[in-house]
Amino acid sequence: LRYPDRVRRRRNIVLSLMAEQGHITRAQAAAAQASRLVTAPNAGMSAYSPWFVNVVRIQAIRAGIPVTRGGYIIHTTLDPVLQTAAVEALTLEASALENQPGYPHAKYRAGGGQKGAYLQGMVIAMDPTSGDVRALVGGRDYSDSPFDRAIDGKRQPGSSFKPVVYAAAIADSLSPSTMFADTALAITLPNGTVYSPANSDGGFGGQMTLREALARSRNGIAVQLGLLLGMDSISALARRMGISSRIAPYPSSAIGASAVQPLDLVAAYTTFANLGTPVEPRFIHRIEDGNGTVVLSREITALPPALDPRVTFVVRDMMRDVVERGSASMVRQFLPASIPVAGKTGTTNDNTDAWFIGLTPDLVAGVWLGFDKPVTITPWSGGGSLAAPIFGRMLSKYYAENPQLVAAQATAQWEAPIGVVTGEIDRETGAVADEFTPPERRYTEYFVEGTEPVALRADPWKLFGWGPIVY
Repeated sequence: LRYPDRVRRRRNIVLSLMAEQGHITRAQAAAAQASRLVTAPNAGMSAYSPWFVNVVRIQAIRAGIPVTRGGYIIHTTLDPVLQTAAVEALTLEASALENQPGYPHAKYRAGGGQKGAYLQGMVIAMDPTSGDVRALVGGRDYSDSPFDRAIDGKRQPGSSFKPVVYAAAIADSLSPSTMFADTALAITLPNGTVYSPANSDGGFGGQMTLREALARSRNGIAVQLGLLLGMDSISALARRMGISSRIAPYPSSAIGASAVQPLDLVAAYTTFANLGTPVEPRFIHRIEDGNGTVVLSREITALPPALDPRVTFVVRDMMRDVVERGSASMVRQFLPASIPVAGKTGTTNDNTDAWFIGLTPDLVAGVWLGFDKPVTITPWSGGGSLAAPIFGRMLSKYYAENPQLVAAQATAQWEAPIGVVTGEIDRETGAVADEFTPPERRYTEYFVEGTEPVALRADPWKLFGWGPIVY
């Protein structure tokens, strides 16, 4: 696959020797030498998954199992349908971008020889309950560039890191309806320089709720939260959620300036799927030798709870707004409203990285696109326009192949845990809606009990005004 010319030369030498030794005729040798080189579809795999297979091989060898010698049966977590959907979605959307008028970079060409010097991407999909990695794509062409960008790469996550910041804020007794100002900031750093975060649209939106700020991905408000809560606290939460990379104690880290491993970041989102408890990624269920004896078994590994279930429910619901009416609304072009989806887009400075990490009740999945040597992808592309459609397209095919999961969504919607309070809020002011609030500004908000507006709190003294309780 990687060196077709070498393979062709070697094949032709063997054919010549077979003719010389009388195994075939000269005519047969000449005909075979003139034929094109043929390889097995998907590199001989049921689904094109060389990056996944490489991870499994490395993990087995590190565990002391000499799988490269053969004779072992390896039971992995891969879902061939989802893996194929991930490869196809990445290929289709990346090619579509390359074919847009004005695309400024070299385009991918099948056949290799470019050494990865074109738009790259990675896709990871996990079962949030077990941590089983169902799909992993580390690039666009393994034979041309086998580097695994999902495992071995480190990239700035941009705004896809913000849910960690907002989770810290909700855990610190702020509420989704708390008002903050999306305004220009000038923060003097210890070295004397002034840091002034900007938004992707170049403007500022004024006063808005935290829910609105996350849906619209306003950078200044995330930075204010980082300063208010302390980046050390946010970094500690990121570690509890499974992010092993160092989150630098700078204001810019609140909007994803600290590079992380993509697999770590996607796995951290299982915290939101599991109401506070993250799980580690798993690639291997078990390995058996030729006699059927299990020589390696990998159990589900849940990390200690990172967040209160009530906090994670509220933040997850805030991330649903990102999909329903925010920066990731393109996901809904592929998935019906009956399937709950939450997530967050991410776009780094100068549009060098495009992210979307999302979750449904069945899967947590992340998509990244960019160049190995960071450069602006295009001035018009970002996480919402480039990465979110790959997520949507992949899951659309997955649910089409698993209709029983779609049917189950009707009865398996995300339900609020005990200790979450609801109320009707004015989207514009963050206050409890009243008779003067227009219908289009009303929505149902969720609060961790004790952080809801005073008007929504139960007054136990009212019980005595209602008269005696009759049994």
